[in-house]
Amino acid sequence: MTEQKKKTVKGAARKPARTPKVNEEVNEAPQEVKAEAVNEEVDALKKQLADAMKTLQMMQEQLAMAKPQVVQVMADVEKVNLRWQAEVAEENVLNLGPNGVYGSITGKTGYASVPKSEWSKFLDESMKGFIKKRMLIVLSGLTDEEREMNNCMYREGELLDEKAFVKMLDMGEDLIAVFPALCHEHKEMIARRFISGFEENHPSAHNRQLVVALNELSKQDPKFPKQGAFYSVIEKLNAKDAAF
Repeated sequence: MTEQKKKTVKGAARKPARTPKVNEEVNEAPQEVKAEAVNEEVDALKKQLADAMKTLQMMQEQLAMAKPQVVQVMADVEKVNLRWQAEVAEENVLNLGPNGVYGSITGKTGYASVPKSEWSKFLDESMKGFIKKRMLIVLSGLTDEEREMNNCMYREGELLDEKAFVKMLDMGEDLIAVFPALCHEHKEMIARRFISGFEENHPSAHNRQLVVALNELSKQDPKFPKQGAFYSVIEKLNAKDAAF
């Protein structure tokens, strides 16, 4: 083999030996980058896990310190239910209880409820007076014994119901049937309504036959004047007839 060929062979042998070195240098860089990325991910996961464990520990401590909450279901409060009906002005305001602590009612009619546990507090002298005069009517909430004590044990037929009270003039001659059984106070309410009804030209208040009949019935009540509760209306009817 000539010297030139030997050199060629030697040169050919050296080239393959250098190629792997270049390839190794090129391949080593990506592996280092991947390793660093994996390490960063592991570190991030470790931090997240540590934060989660810290949060869980705080929650456990808070639960351990918290007092148990007791929820009480209160039974319905027993109440005394009342109805207000009185021959007063429409703008009249009734304050219920001391300083109106149980509300107020405006006008002739209305309803109220008072906790039975506070009944004695509600029952001041004014409220006692209204109950006695049958202006404030106890509908429910008291036993018979309590009704006797509070002057609200009502006889059958002695009270005008709400509809009759509001529409008493419209009842016309039907009033003759219910009038005798009414308590004195509700008879008086009817008489007052006829007096105001005459001024308002309501037909019933200008019905002489009806007014005279009611007046005769009122004479049976010793608490009314001897001439009857409707006597002033009869006098106005007489004056009206005399004017024609």
